[in-house]
Amino acid sequence: IHPIDNGGQKTSFDHCFLQQAYMLGDELRDWRTLFQRTDGSIFPVECSVMMLGDPENNDGTVVVFRDISEQQRLENNWQWQLNHDQLTGLLNRTAFENTINRELIRIKRTKEKAMLFFIDLDKFKLINDELGHAAGDQLLIGLAENLTNSARSYDYIGRLAGDEFVVLLTQVKEDELAELAERYRCLLEASELNWQGKNYVITGSIGIAILDEYSESIGEILANADAACHQAKLKGRNQWALYSEQQGS
Repeated sequence: IHPIDNGGQKTSFDHCFLQQAYMLGDELRDWRTLFQRTDGSIFPVECSVMMLGDPENNDGTVVVFRDISEQQRLENNWQWQLNHDQLTGLLNRTAFENTINRELIRIKRTKEKAMLFFIDLDKFKLINDELGHAAGDQLLIGLAENLTNSARSYDYIGRLAGDEFVVLLTQVKEDELAELAERYRCLLEASELNWQGKNYVITGSIGIAILDEYSESIGEILANADAACHQAKLKGRNQWALYSEQQGS
């Protein structure tokens, strides 16, 4: 055994937790750590250390190591599926709401601002009705890829349902709003669906809600962004609108 710590860094036997369990006669039950092979590769294991006899009459130790690489892969895959939309791979509603909640906690501490973009595709129902759901799915997958490629590393993208997408832009200033909103509107306008040899131009409407230290609930923030998106559609679609309490949206 080549001792490493739980972070995968090399360590000495003197500082190896497993070695200390042997030396002190401690019992371990289903303890997870990492092992290193002679070629340097690392894999996860589950260890159990059980003493034979009693502390005064130690007859030895039984040690069981179990390679849990496949189990951990399945656990990670299950966790990923729990938090992501199955079609697009974006965050699902639950995971995105949890992300907003964490951002609100951070904002109340730092006094920074964030923006929530609520995106709804224009006339998406016509695509589904005229071309079929397979074409609609291809459009959603393509748009998800475009949004992901355009987002900054510290922004978050989710799909709530159907053709409703959300983008949480963190660490922003209000004077950046117009530029960012127009950039996303142009991204939607530049998106297109190629289906059976024909190109279909796609546009979307964007509703924007500001998150700051005074923002209340997640539900209220999403509702405000949704209301602003509805206002953008009333303006003629392929538009963006900022939620305003004075105007109702």
